Amino acid sequence: GGVGEGLRLAPPTVKVADLVDTARDPGYVQDWIARVDTDDSATYLALRTLLVVLENDGAIFNDGTGDVGPESKRCVDAVERNGLVEDLQLPADVADYFDFTDEELNADDVTEDPDEGLNASYSRRSAGGDGGGRRARLLDAIHRISGNKTCLRYMVALVRSRRLPLVRYFIEHLRAAAS
Repeated sequence: GGVGEGLRLAPPTVKVADLVDTARDPGYVQDWIARVDTDDSATYLALRTLLVVLENDGAIFNDGTGDVGPESKRCVDAVERNGLVEDLQLPADVADYFDFTDEELNADDVTEDPDEGLNASYSRRSAGGDGGGRRARLLDAIHRISGNKTCLRYMVALVRSRRLPLVRYFIEHLRAAAS
């Protein structure tokens, strides 16, 4: 069978949610936008940390059998405990303010070049009078967070299911993609 045979796991999606009644709080959208940078950095740091910890776990790269070591278990527990594998909840007020569509939020074909692909449609839209630049940066951050959460979700699921050869395979491919 294939490397991922039997592993059925949906990546995190961006869900628009009416989390709280924010319509009467004009600063809420701006506060949420400010938190996105922190969340972006946090998910990236969590992924890098998990990769380093798992790379240094002898069980994964030596024989690939059994269970991961205690440091790896603590790291996986922390990732789960802090909600880093959960779907990103985008408040409805933020989605409305920037006129985000579900297609944009959960796009697979986002490109680095804002003049190509799906990015072209959202980078040209205007939100908040900035010609769409802030909107495009926010959408890029949302996609990075979602991508990092996807990687974290797969890594946690693989470790929890004790599929250490797949953990090794995933780590090697993430490292190759990063270089």
